[in-house]
Amino acid sequence: MRIKELEGTKLKMKNMPLEGLSFLQGVLEISLLSNIPDVSTKNKIIFDCAMSFRVTDEGDLLKTQNDLSGDMICGVYTVEKSDYLVWYHEQSYGIHQTDSLCHYLVVTSTEVIDVLSASEPEIITIN
Repeated sequence: MRIKELEGTKLKMKNMPLEGLSFLQGVLEISLLSNIPDVSTKNKIIFDCAMSFRVTDEGDLLKTQNDLSGDMICGVYTVEKSDYLVWYHEQSYGIHQTDSLCHYLVVTSTEVIDVLSASEPEIITIN
C-alpha cells in the first residue's frame, strides 16, 4: 500500500478530530471540528458517490502505520495497491470494476476513515 496526499489537505485538517459522520443515499459526509481553544473552524469532507467505508481508531492501525513508515499524518490521501479495493471487487463479483473507484484515506487525529468512492471528495471549511 502506498498513499498520496490530496494537495493541501494536511494543513486544513491539523488539530481536527472527527466530530461525526452521516451516510444518506450514497453521500458520505465527514465532519471535523477544531480542538484548538476558541477556534470554531469545522471541515466537511463530502463524498458524493461512496460505495463503501469503514472507520477505525488510529491507535489500532499499527500494521498500517508501520507499512507507511509513519507517513500517516492528518489529511486526505489516495491509496495505491489497495487491499480494501481488491476485497470490494471480490465481494461484488467485479460489477463495479468498470467504475472509476478510488480508495481514499481520511486521517484525523483520532480516527482513520477508508472510503471507496467514484468521485473525489469536496472539502468545505466553515469558520
